[in-house]
Amino acid sequence: MKHTKWAFLALIVAFLTASLGFSHPAYATNSEVETFFYKEQTLITPVEAEWSYEGHKGPDYWESLSSEYKACGQGSQQSPINIDTKENASIKEAELDLVFDYNETIYSVEDNDEIFQANSFDLNNNTLMINEDEYRLHQVALHTPSEHTIDEEEFPLEIQLVHENEEEEQLIISVLVEEGKENKILKDVWMALPAKDGVANRAVDFDATELIPELDSLYTYEGSLTTPPCTENVTWIVSNETVSLSEEQIKAVNKVSTENNRPVQELGSRDIFKITP
Repeated sequence: MKHTKWAFLALIVAFLTASLGFSHPAYATNSEVETFFYKEQTLITPVEAEWSYEGHKGPDYWESLSSEYKACGQGSQQSPINIDTKENASIKEAELDLVFDYNETIYSVEDNDEIFQANSFDLNNNTLMINEDEYRLHQVALHTPSEHTIDEEEFPLEIQLVHENEEEEQLIISVLVEEGKENKILKDVWMALPAKDGVANRAVDFDATELIPELDSLYTYEGSLTTPPCTENVTWIVSNETVSLSEEQIKAVNKVSTENNRPVQELGSRDIFKITP
Protein backbone atom coordinates (compact mmCIF):
# COMPACT_ATOMS: atom_id res chain seq x y z
CA MET A 1 0.00 0.00 0.00
CA LYS A 2 2.82 2.38 0.88
CA HIS A 3 4.59 1.75 -2.44
CA THR A 4 1.33 2.25 -4.31
CA LYS A 5 0.85 5.65 -2.66
CA TRP A 6 4.32 6.88 -3.62
CA ALA A 7 3.90 5.60 -7.17
CA PHE A 8 0.62 7.49 -7.46
CA LEU A 9 2.18 10.69 -6.14
CA ALA A 10 5.11 10.38 -8.52
CA LEU A 11 2.63 9.95 -11.39
CA ILE A 12 0.86 13.19 -10.38
CA VAL A 13 4.15 15.12 -10.35
CA ALA A 14 5.17 13.71 -13.71
CA PHE A 15 1.81 14.62 -15.24
CA LEU A 16 1.86 18.18 -13.95
CA THR A 17 5.40 18.71 -15.20
CA ALA A 18 4.63 17.29 -18.62
CA SER A 19 1.53 19.46 -18.95
CA LEU A 20 3.73 22.55 -18.69
CA GLY A 21 6.07 21.38 -21.43
CA PHE A 22 9.10 21.06 -19.14
CA SER A 23 11.57 18.21 -19.39
CA HIS A 24 13.04 18.07 -15.90
CA PRO A 25 12.90 14.43 -14.76
CA ALA A 26 14.04 15.55 -11.29
CA TYR A 27 10.53 16.75 -10.56
CA ALA A 28 9.22 13.25 -11.06
CA THR A 29 12.04 11.31 -9.44
CA ASN A 30 13.43 13.61 -6.74
CA SER A 31 12.56 11.96 -3.41
CA GLU A 32 12.36 15.34 -1.68
CA VAL A 33 9.57 16.42 -4.02
CA GLU A 34 7.67 13.23 -3.29
CA THR A 35 8.18 13.70 0.43
CA PHE A 36 6.98 17.28 0.16
CA PHE A 37 3.71 16.19 -1.44
CA TYR A 38 3.03 13.98 1.57
CA LYS A 39 4.24 16.47 4.20
CA GLU A 40 2.43 19.33 2.52
CA GLN A 41 -0.91 17.77 3.27
CA THR A 42 -0.09 17.76 6.98
CA LEU A 43 1.65 21.14 7.21
CA ILE A 44 -1.49 23.27 7.07
CA THR A 45 -4.42 20.90 6.73
CA PRO A 46 -4.32 17.23 7.81
CA VAL A 47 -5.25 14.75 5.06
CA GLU A 48 -8.14 13.34 7.08
CA ALA A 49 -9.05 16.53 8.89
CA GLU A 50 -12.52 16.21 10.34
CA TRP A 51 -12.93 19.82 11.26
CA SER A 52 -14.55 22.89 9.82
CA TYR A 53 -14.92 26.64 10.32
CA GLU A 54 -18.57 26.41 11.29
CA GLY A 55 -21.05 24.35 13.24
CA HIS A 56 -20.13 21.57 15.64
CA LYS A 57 -16.79 21.03 13.93
CA GLY A 58 -15.88 24.72 14.04
CA PRO A 59 -13.06 26.43 15.98
CA ASP A 60 -14.90 26.28 19.32
CA TYR A 61 -14.95 22.48 19.05
CA TRP A 62 -11.58 21.69 17.48
CA GLU A 63 -10.05 20.63 20.79
CA SER A 64 -12.68 17.93 21.27
CA LEU A 65 -12.54 16.48 17.76
CA SER A 66 -9.23 14.64 18.18
CA SER A 67 -6.63 14.00 20.85
CA GLU A 68 -4.11 15.48 18.41
CA TYR A 69 -6.01 18.79 18.48
CA LYS A 70 -5.65 19.47 22.22
CA ALA A 71 -3.43 22.49 21.65
CA CYS A 72 -6.33 24.23 19.90
CA GLY A 73 -8.01 24.66 23.28
CA GLN A 74 -5.22 24.19 25.81
CA GLY A 75 -2.28 25.91 24.13
CA SER A 76 -0.90 29.14 25.55
CA GLN A 77 0.62 30.46 22.30
CA GLN A 78 -2.19 30.25 19.80
CA SER A 79 -2.65 32.15 16.54
CA PRO A 80 -3.94 34.39 15.06
CA ILE A 81 -3.82 37.48 17.28
CA ASN A 82 -4.67 41.17 17.15
CA ILE A 83 -1.60 43.38 16.87
CA ASP A 84 -2.07 46.62 18.76
CA THR A 85 0.19 49.27 17.25
CA LYS A 86 -1.11 52.27 19.19
CA GLU A 87 1.27 54.48 21.11
CA ASN A 88 0.44 52.93 24.47
CA ALA A 89 0.84 49.39 23.15
CA SER A 90 3.58 47.36 24.81
CA ILE A 91 5.43 46.40 21.61
CA LYS A 92 9.16 45.88 21.95
CA GLU A 93 11.81 46.73 19.37
CA ALA A 94 13.91 43.97 17.83
CA GLU A 95 16.63 43.64 15.22
CA LEU A 96 16.27 40.90 12.68
CA ASP A 97 18.30 40.41 9.52
CA LEU A 98 15.95 39.19 6.77
CA VAL A 99 17.26 38.19 3.36
CA PHE A 100 14.73 36.98 0.79
CA ASP A 101 15.85 34.83 -2.13
CA TYR A 102 12.60 34.04 -3.93
CA ASN A 103 12.61 32.98 -7.58
CA GLU A 104 10.08 31.97 -10.21
CA THR A 105 8.88 28.52 -9.21
CA ILE A 106 6.32 25.95 -10.31
CA TYR A 107 3.41 25.45 -7.89
CA SER A 108 0.51 23.03 -7.84
CA VAL A 109 -2.83 24.61 -6.99
CA GLU A 110 -5.06 22.89 -4.46
CA ASP A 111 -8.53 23.49 -3.12
CA ASN A 112 -9.18 21.12 -0.23
CA ASP A 113 -12.50 22.66 0.81
CA GLU A 114 -11.12 24.42 3.88
CA ILE A 115 -7.91 25.99 2.52
CA PHE A 116 -7.00 27.24 -0.95
CA GLN A 117 -3.25 26.98 -1.45
CA ALA A 118 -0.34 26.76 -3.90
CA ASN A 119 2.32 24.14 -3.13
CA SER A 120 5.93 24.58 -4.25
CA PHE A 121 7.58 21.93 -6.44
CA ASP A 122 11.08 23.19 -5.65
CA LEU A 123 11.85 23.75 -1.97
CA ASN A 124 15.36 24.99 -2.70
CA ASN A 125 14.28 27.75 -5.05
CA ASN A 126 12.76 30.09 -2.46
CA THR A 127 14.64 30.70 0.74
CA LEU A 128 14.48 33.19 3.58
CA MET A 129 17.52 33.79 5.74
CA ILE A 130 16.83 35.11 9.24
CA ASN A 131 19.92 35.76 11.32
CA GLU A 132 21.78 33.07 9.31
CA ASP A 133 19.00 30.50 9.78
CA GLU A 134 17.63 29.32 6.43
CA TYR A 135 13.93 28.68 5.87
CA ARG A 136 12.45 27.29 2.66
CA LEU A 137 9.08 28.33 1.26
CA HIS A 138 6.71 25.38 1.16
CA GLN A 139 3.36 26.88 0.26
CA VAL A 140 1.19 29.95 -0.12
CA ALA A 141 -2.22 29.73 1.57
CA LEU A 142 -5.18 32.11 1.49
CA HIS A 143 -7.61 32.96 4.29
CA THR A 144 -10.68 35.12 3.92
CA PRO A 145 -11.29 37.35 5.71
CA SER A 146 -7.93 37.92 7.40
CA GLU A 147 -6.99 35.91 10.46
CA HIS A 148 -4.67 38.51 11.99
CA THR A 149 -6.00 41.98 12.69
CA ILE A 150 -4.16 45.29 13.12
CA ASP A 151 -5.63 47.53 15.83
CA GLU A 152 -8.70 45.27 15.60
CA GLU A 153 -9.12 46.01 11.89
CA GLU A 154 -10.01 42.99 9.77
CA PHE A 155 -8.88 42.78 6.14
CA PRO A 156 -10.63 41.09 3.20
CA LEU A 157 -7.88 38.52 2.76
CA GLU A 158 -4.66 37.23 4.30
CA ILE A 159 -1.86 35.58 2.34
CA GLN A 160 0.29 33.24 4.41
CA LEU A 161 3.70 32.14 3.12
CA VAL A 162 4.65 29.00 5.02
CA HIS A 163 8.36 28.25 5.54
CA GLU A 164 10.26 25.49 7.31
CA ASN A 165 13.93 25.04 8.23
CA GLU A 166 16.06 21.90 8.47
CA GLU A 167 14.89 21.32 12.04
CA GLU A 168 11.27 21.40 10.78
CA GLU A 169 10.65 24.63 12.68
CA GLN A 170 7.98 26.64 10.93
CA LEU A 171 7.91 30.33 10.10
CA ILE A 172 4.93 32.00 8.45
CA ILE A 173 4.90 35.41 6.82
CA SER A 174 1.49 37.04 6.92
CA VAL A 175 0.60 39.58 4.22
CA LEU A 176 -2.70 41.42 4.61
CA VAL A 177 -4.72 42.40 1.56
CA GLU A 178 -6.75 45.51 0.81
CA GLU A 179 -9.07 46.21 -2.12
CA GLY A 180 -7.29 48.03 -4.94
CA LYS A 181 -5.67 47.13 -8.24
CA GLU A 182 -5.62 43.64 -9.69
CA ASN A 183 -2.91 41.21 -8.59
CA LYS A 184 -1.53 39.38 -11.64
CA ILE A 185 0.04 36.48 -9.74
CA LEU A 186 -3.18 35.52 -8.00
CA LYS A 187 -5.06 35.93 -11.28
CA ASP A 188 -2.82 33.25 -12.82
CA VAL A 189 -3.31 31.03 -9.78
CA TRP A 190 -7.08 31.25 -10.08
CA MET A 191 -6.94 30.26 -13.73
CA ALA A 192 -5.41 26.95 -12.60
CA LEU A 193 -7.99 26.35 -9.90
CA PRO A 194 -9.55 22.86 -10.06
CA ALA A 195 -13.25 22.60 -10.86
CA LYS A 196 -13.80 20.70 -7.61
CA ASP A 197 -11.87 19.96 -4.41
CA GLY A 198 -8.46 18.47 -5.06
CA VAL A 199 -5.23 19.22 -6.90
CA ALA A 200 -5.51 21.06 -10.23
CA ASN A 201 -4.56 19.16 -13.37
CA ARG A 202 -2.09 21.87 -14.34
CA ALA A 203 0.47 23.86 -12.41
CA VAL A 204 1.32 27.56 -12.40
CA ASP A 205 4.63 29.36 -12.06
CA PHE A 206 5.23 32.67 -10.30
CA ASP A 207 7.75 34.59 -8.23
CA ALA A 208 6.53 34.87 -4.62
CA THR A 209 8.55 38.07 -4.25
CA GLU A 210 5.64 39.85 -5.91
CA LEU A 211 3.39 38.84 -3.02
CA ILE A 212 5.60 40.66 -0.52
CA PRO A 213 4.85 44.38 0.02
CA GLU A 214 7.34 47.09 0.89
CA LEU A 215 8.66 45.97 4.27
CA ASP A 216 8.69 49.26 6.14
CA SER A 217 7.77 47.61 9.41
CA LEU A 218 7.07 44.07 10.54
CA TYR A 219 5.73 42.49 13.69
CA THR A 220 6.86 39.12 14.98
CA TYR A 221 5.64 36.86 17.77
CA GLU A 222 5.61 33.20 18.75
CA GLY A 223 2.36 31.46 17.91
CA SER A 224 0.85 28.38 16.33
CA LEU A 225 -0.70 26.98 13.19
CA THR A 226 -4.16 28.48 12.75
CA THR A 227 -5.70 25.13 11.77
CA PRO A 228 -5.77 21.82 13.63
CA PRO A 229 -3.62 20.44 15.16
CA CYS A 230 -2.77 24.08 16.16
CA THR A 231 0.88 23.15 16.68
CA GLU A 232 2.79 25.79 18.65
CA ASN A 233 6.36 27.12 18.42
CA VAL A 234 5.59 28.70 15.06
CA THR A 235 7.28 32.04 14.36
CA TRP A 236 4.95 34.59 12.77
CA ILE A 237 6.05 37.69 10.87
CA VAL A 238 3.14 40.01 10.08
CA SER A 239 3.63 42.88 7.65
CA ASN A 240 2.18 46.27 8.56
CA GLU A 241 2.07 47.09 4.84
CA THR A 242 -0.57 45.56 2.57
CA VAL A 243 -0.85 44.34 -1.02
CA SER A 244 -3.93 44.87 -3.15
CA LEU A 245 -6.45 42.73 -4.98
CA SER A 246 -9.24 44.01 -7.16
CA GLU A 247 -12.84 43.83 -6.01
CA GLU A 248 -13.45 41.09 -8.58
CA GLN A 249 -10.52 39.03 -7.27
CA ILE A 250 -11.72 39.31 -3.69
CA LYS A 251 -15.17 38.14 -4.77
CA ALA A 252 -13.57 35.24 -6.62
CA VAL A 253 -11.74 34.15 -3.47
CA ASN A 254 -14.95 34.27 -1.50
CA LYS A 255 -16.59 31.96 -4.03
CA VAL A 256 -13.76 29.44 -3.74
CA SER A 257 -13.27 29.64 0.01
CA THR A 258 -16.10 30.75 2.23
CA GLU A 259 -15.02 32.24 5.56
CA ASN A 260 -11.97 30.25 6.61
CA ASN A 261 -10.41 32.42 9.27
CA ARG A 262 -9.86 31.26 12.82
CA PRO A 263 -11.01 33.82 15.42
CA VAL A 264 -8.37 35.98 17.11
CA GLN A 265 -6.76 34.29 20.13
CA GLU A 266 -5.63 35.77 23.44
CA LEU A 267 -2.10 37.17 23.44
CA GLY A 268 -1.57 36.23 27.08
CA SER A 269 1.94 36.86 28.38
CA ARG A 270 3.57 36.80 24.96
CA ASP A 271 5.59 39.67 23.58
CA ILE A 272 5.13 41.25 20.17
CA PHE A 273 8.29 42.70 18.60
CA LYS A 274 8.46 45.38 15.95
CA ILE A 275 11.14 44.91 13.31
CA THR A 276 12.41 47.58 10.98
CA PRO A 277 14.24 45.82 8.13
